[in-house]
Amino acid sequence: MRFFKLFIILLFLSSCESKEQIQSEIMDLSSRRLDIYREIDSLQLDISNQKQNLSSLKKDVLELEIYSSGRTPKYVVKIRCKQSRISLDLEKLMKDEMNKFEFELPVDKDFYKSVSVGDDIADNFRVGSFIMNGTFSNWNLTVIDKRII
Repeated sequence: MRFFKLFIILLFLSSCESKEQIQSEIMDLSSRRLDIYREIDSLQLDISNQKQNLSSLKKDVLELEIYSSGRTPKYVVKIRCKQSRISLDLEKLMKDEMNKFEFELPVDKDFYKSVSVGDDIADNFRVGSFIMNGTFSNWNLTVIDKRII
């Protein structure tokens, strides 16, 4: 029994690391963790880029299928029209939000390729409303969807 206790004490004392060794291991692990996070971010960016490329390729394939069937593709852009204003009147702000509308517009191929979902096509200040009513407002036309039919 005495040898067993002596063995346990020696094992415990010999396995203890110095404070510097422990700090060094902590720094190494922190550095490895940061490297792993950077690699994860890089891989997520690559995944996002690959998904965008896949989406673009799917649209190109669809366009080629339409051409191969003897038809001409039609490029359609869905647009949201909304008035926005600088106002503290909650009723006017709610009215602007409720009165927004969406419509689809056939466009040519060049315009279709030049816009992306989320792009603002027009964001024009309404000068007449400012002069006549003293209100600051504008029309926002935003692309919310694109498709080829």
